[in-house]
Amino acid sequence: MKIVLVDDEKQMLAGLEKLLALEGHRVVSFDTFDSALRVLKESPCDLLISDFFLDTGTGLDLARAAWKKFPSLKVVLMSASDPSEIDLTMDEDSKKKILFIEKPFRLNKLLELVKSQDL
Repeated sequence: MKIVLVDDEKQMLAGLEKLLALEGHRVVSFDTFDSALRVLKESPCDLLISDFFLDTGTGLDLARAAWKKFPSLKVVLMSASDPSEIDLTMDEDSKKKILFIEKPFRLNKLLELVKSQDL
């Protein structure tokens, strides 16, 4: 599975990239919103895993931009914030494509979410 991974915490990004690669996934990682956005608008992937709050946007903004060209893209959003405090306003179709995981999380929980999205 090709995964785009986005997190502005470089240590988290490196660890998750290594874990997902060891599981056999092709991972392209970014530590800024803008660099991830450029790739997501141009290149298809199977799964977007993104921190919710990024430097100049949100993981949900990335998903919405990618869905314009790749409407079946599945998304896992991560955040240390309480999910009830995050504005996840979206239509019903979009809600079916997004899973949320609260930081800190166990690595096996993330792997389970990735496997549940496997195409």
